[in-house]
Amino acid sequence: MARGAKKTAKKTIKTKMSEVFRRDRLMGWARFSFLSGSGGFFRSLRRALFYAGIVFLALIGAAALLTLRLDIPAARIDAKYANADSQFLILPNGARAHIRDQGKRDAPALLLLHGSNGSLHSWEGWARALGDSYRVITIDLPGHGLTGRVPNDDYSQEAFVDFVDQLAGRLSLRRFYLGGNSMGGETAWRYALLHPRKVKALILVAAGGYRRDEGAEDRGPLIFRLLSYAPMRRLFQYISARRFTEEGVRNAYADSPVVTEALVDRYHELNLREGTRRATALRFADQGERRLPPPPNGRITVPTLVMWGKKDSLIPHAVVKKFLRDLPNAVSVVYEDLGHLPMEEDPDRTARDVRAFLGALLRP
Repeated sequence: MARGAKKTAKKTIKTKMSEVFRRDRLMGWARFSFLSGSGGFFRSLRRALFYAGIVFLALIGAAALLTLRLDIPAARIDAKYANADSQFLILPNGARAHIRDQGKRDAPALLLLHGSNGSLHSWEGWARALGDSYRVITIDLPGHGLTGRVPNDDYSQEAFVDFVDQLAGRLSLRRFYLGGNSMGGETAWRYALLHPRKVKALILVAAGGYRRDEGAEDRGPLIFRLLSYAPMRRLFQYISARRFTEEGVRNAYADSPVVTEALVDRYHELNLREGTRRATALRFADQGERRLPPPPNGRITVPTLVMWGKKDSLIPHAVVKKFLRDLPNAVSVVYEDLGHLPMEEDPDRTARDVRAFLGALLRP
């Protein structure tokens, strides 16, 4: 009995070992089939993924071709968007500045600076509304409008401040009122910080210069967020979809009825002016690499009017409190129904507030 049980046990062990070896061989073949794709299912799967990749790349290429836009020659854009009031001045640094010098030539001068990706057209409403009492000078900053790309390719805030100072010298402006919107508003207060004796008063319209609070949502246009990435800045120089322009414009203007097809076309075509996209990419790269400090508390003492739209989606109106904290002679006005460009959304109402502010300064 013992010998028979022993034989049976050996046979059982041998059978189980054979099953284990067979299972291992099957698992090994399955692993090989999965990795090599030699099995029919995996060959089909690999082929499907391959063709899906080709389709995906083809769609990306088609999208790029559809949005590919060559630069428009500067002469063609200049002919379309310059007018009888346009002047082109050569500055000491070699830049050709596009300006409009309107209103009363012997009246106090008001110099106005537009925002990011904007142009001097933003101030046409104020030029009409204030021109009976002031000499209204509007300019296209470097990399914008009909000034466009400049020889030194410097689009930093320091370069903008220097550009304004060279222009003021070219126009023989010793003391003047200075206003700016968004990016141009930051240039305005930085200019007043460096040249306090030249600025009689500041007008800051949704001005930049403060960092976004930590954790605050970025509600700005998609194109601005994309330009914070280096690969997108390189791509931006060759592609440009009008729908991105329109989305950005409607966002900035808080869907104001002043946004027309012609206004969107102007933004889009000025962006396509030769050299402008390159300048924009360089400007956003500079912004990403350097963070300039906000206005130093108490250092800017000129009378200041801070203007803001409560519907501003680019720079929240809460920033008004920061300017009032850091600029000791500042007053503010907030418009419940306006966005990031109140001087365009309602030029008459905002111009009346400017007139009242400046008029109060002229009274003894």
